Amino acid sequence: MTDTIFITGVVIHARHGVMEHETEVGQRFVIDLELSIDLSESSRTDRLADTVSYSNVVATATAAFKNANYKLLER
Repeated sequence: MTDTIFITGVVIHARHGVMEHETEVGQRFVIDLELSIDLSESSRTDRLADTVSYSNVVATATAAFKNANYKLLER
């Protein structure tokens, strides 16, 4: 069984874009995350160790978004 977790409105300051000021100064991005995962074990056990850490997901997404610079958002 696959469940879906939505994490919306994560605000990140990053340096993506084509224009010089976009890569020098950066800008604010708001990203939404959609995770597909089987949560049957955590719903059965009610144990934190059996589920997804939202803070780890946000930290990983933030690091991935900030640690690379892209000209196009499509990238």
